[in-house]
Amino acid sequence: MVLGRGLLGRRSLAALGAACARRGLGA
Repeated sequence: MVLGRGLLGRRSLAALGAACARRGLGA
C-alpha cells in the first residue's frame, strides 16, 4: 500500500523535523 507507506513516511519525517527543531531551539 503506497498510501500507508506515504503516511508512515510523513509521520516519521514530521517526528524527525520536530526533534531537529527542538534541538535547534535548545529546548
